Amino acid sequence: MPGNLRTKEMNTQGLTIVELVLIIAIIASLAMIIAPMFDAAAPKVSVESEGRKIIAMVRTVQQQAIDQGREHLVRFIQGTDTIETAYIDENGPEIEIQEIVLDRSVDLVSSTFPRDILSFNLLGGPSEGGTVKLRSTSGEEIYVRIAPETGKATLEKDE
Repeated sequence: MPGNLRTKEMNTQGLTIVELVLIIAIIASLAMIIAPMFDAAAPKVSVESEGRKIIAMVRTVQQQAIDQGREHLVRFIQGTDTIETAYIDENGPEIEIQEIVLDRSVDLVSSTFPRDILSFNLLGGPSEGGTVKLRSTSGEEIYVRIAPETGKATLEKDE
């Protein structure tokens, strides 16, 4: 009889192969259910973060115009998903300062600025107000709006 007790004790100390396979199958099933939820949320986060990146760039350019006492601009280059900043030199030509390329899951769809250029005068006043439209690969759209009087940039979801 003592031999039978030992056999029972050994069987209760670990998991059998069948139990391990069952646990792995349950975890895999849960992962297959949960993974698409994260995939769907990723482009939304990306389009919003790219919008915030544009807002930060616009604020920086506006502040540079004030600090340096000369006109600065932001150029939204559609098709290449590139945004450039520059200032106007005393001799006239534009000197590139910075270039930002949007995340590949986000497209720069349009801008309402003439020639896709937003400029700030030496007092930080914008050339005019307008909107830049961004779209993620999943179809999520977001708008960066620039106020015409102050140049304040905001992020909005609906046009």
